[in-house]
Amino acid sequence: MSQRITFSLFLALALFVLSPLSVVAATAASDKTQRLELPGGPGVPFPYTIDVPKGWTARQVLNDPGLWIGPADATPNNDPRFVYVRISAVGLTEPAKTAAAIRENDARDDKWKAVAVEVRDIQGASGVWVEIERGEGDAKRQSLTLKLPLPKTSVDFVFTATVADFAKYRGEFEGYLKSIRPNPKATAAAAKPKPFEGACGGSARGSGSPQPRSSWVISRLEMTPRSGSARWRVAMSIRFGSAHAPTCKTVRSFT
Repeated sequence: MSQRITFSLFLALALFVLSPLSVVAATAASDKTQRLELPGGPGVPFPYTIDVPKGWTARQVLNDPGLWIGPADATPNNDPRFVYVRISAVGLTEPAKTAAAIRENDARDDKWKAVAVEVRDIQGASGVWVEIERGEGDAKRQSLTLKLPLPKTSVDFVFTATVADFAKYRGEFEGYLKSIRPNPKATAAAAKPKPFEGACGGSARGSGSPQPRSSWVISRLEMTPRSGSARWRVAMSIRFGSAHAPTCKTVRSFT
């Protein structure tokens, strides 16, 4: 399984959708910047966009499930000029409690220091802004993180660097993180009714016109490692049929 698919899978689980990775799209925000849309699924765009310089790309690297946003000629892990995007399994339904938990963990662990922890509103999306110092001497690093909610989990946008590089690029990357906005395309997609909602274990809708047999959605996805093998067992439930009489089928395979 390629690493490019890995980020799509993390996103699929976060949004409860399984779909091929979409093409990263960018729309011009000004002469020098672009509003970058991150990978999502057909009909379910990624919920947030970020304003970055023109020519910057979003990419993945081997053995890393995250996404790196930065200059096309820069190398992730070797160049500090990146915003790193990672899906977190922890939800963000109560940002104030999350911020309080970070402060409590900071008080108990002297290996890192939370310089700033704030709840911030990003055009209706309530997130947590965190500045952290970690390590000592030449190994000391600093980071800025904007944590934002996803439907089932959350996403972190991170800028991290050595002390010298952090001081050099902080103003620039703080601006990028502050430019993050909810994606109106994702908001519109979320408002659309989902076909056969509640089938395969839930209660099917009692109204609506029948849908063609070719209509289908994945209602459940499970991945478990196969013992003694690098392969994974994939089990998913698929809903298809009409809205009045949906059919459920469970598919299992190895990949």
